[in-house]
Amino acid sequence: MKISYLLILSITVLFLIYAIHNYFTYEFTINEAKKTTLLRSEAQANNIVQDLDKYINSRTNVLQSLTKTKQIQNTAIESNKYFTGSNLTTSSLTNVHVMMEESPFLADSTKKEIIKELRVLVSPYNEYENTIMEI
Repeated sequence: MKISYLLILSITVLFLIYAIHNYFTYEFTINEAKKTTLLRSEAQANNIVQDLDKYINSRTNVLQSLTKTKQIQNTAIESNKYFTGSNLTTSSLTNVHVMMEESPFLADSTKKEIIKELRVLVSPYNEYENTIMEI
């Protein structure tokens, strides 16, 4: 065999070994990058859930502390006394709502602003609606 053929064959073998090595190194790097990204995303999601849990816990603590306020307790007791004897039904509540809508004392824009403010105030507690209703 001539030396030129031997050189061509050895360079070809070296190139193939280099190409195969690069391919497997690239695949390994891609898989490790995917694993790293997945772990980072999981850690980020875990932190978000923990922060959300702390936020919900703080909001429930605020709600619980509000229920212990004497003024709110007294107002709730008075309200309960007032409505205990009445036959307040859903239809009568609807009538009250309709009467409020027709009220000449509040302009439409003012009513909408008040309703919007009340909804914003109550929205964090929507998830705990049954708890609030019990209080």
